[in-house]
Amino acid sequence: MRARVLGLVMTFVLAVPAAVRAGADPWTPERASDAKDPFEQGRALREKGDCAAAVPLFQKAHEAFPTGLGSLRNVAECEETLSHWAASRRAWLELKRALLFETSPKYDGWSTDAQTAAARLEPKVARVTIHVSRDSVAAPLHVSLNDEPVELALLDAPLERDEGAYVVRASDEGGPVSEAQVQLVAGTTQRVELRVRSVVAPPVRPAPSQTLTTVGWIAIGVGALALIGAGVSLAVRQAALGTLTDQCPAYASGSCPSSLEPTVARGKLASALVTGLGIGGGVVLSTGLVLVLTRPKQSRSVALAVSGRAVAMTWTF
Repeated sequence: MRARVLGLVMTFVLAVPAAVRAGADPWTPERASDAKDPFEQGRALREKGDCAAAVPLFQKAHEAFPTGLGSLRNVAECEETLSHWAASRRAWLELKRALLFETSPKYDGWSTDAQTAAARLEPKVARVTIHVSRDSVAAPLHVSLNDEPVELALLDAPLERDEGAYVVRASDEGGPVSEAQVQLVAGTTQRVELRVRSVVAPPVRPAPSQTLTTVGWIAIGVGALALIGAGVSLAVRQAALGTLTDQCPAYASGSCPSSLEPTVARGKLASALVTGLGIGGGVVLSTGLVLVLTRPKQSRSVALAVSGRAVAMTWTF
């Protein structure tokens, strides 16, 4: 069922370029002339039984004048003579699609001929199914069949090819190539399974000395902020103490009016913060300074290179 749906999709996709080509290449004497010589040469070779040499000439004639469908039919018939079942079937199907947009009486019956030939060749065609598994889907995947790129959408779908030896390759961007060889036989379907192992760069871990240096600078910053906080708290404590001294000389004996209780509470809190932030900030700042100042010394070297044309100096720290 999947192969049939895929076939219908591919028929539609290939029919669109044929329609565009038929509309974009109107008959002109110049275009017909470009196709005439290779077509006649191909016919002469075919009459001599040399279809192998005739096929490229018919293809050249078809490219020069796509609406001249005689070249395409000769390609299909010659490929069948050469036992290239898949190539012949593709040419017959392309001819059938092109005939959807041609109404000339000279092509009467050709559509039936193309359909009959495609059906006749279908059991003879060799097919290969490519399955690729990989560790990661982050990197772009590249798949080829005898160096011909394979669309990722066609993976796990039967690909029609002429019988013979094929090499299947798959790889992630910049990763190792997974490769397999397969011998395609007419009328059979081969399955090729490849596994792509992605190359994942290991995470960059900072050196221990670099980590300790970073921690040291952070400690210095935190310690400095704590000491600044202690200084601000000290200023608040002194302001509260000044207020109590002015408005309640007997503060030490605890006989101040209740209106000064918020000032007393603010002073006590500020005093506690001065002690905590001052001691803590000093310890943290000292630790940070030790980590920064005692980090291992990095080696320093100077290299001087002299050549016939230039002098180069390299510094390493």
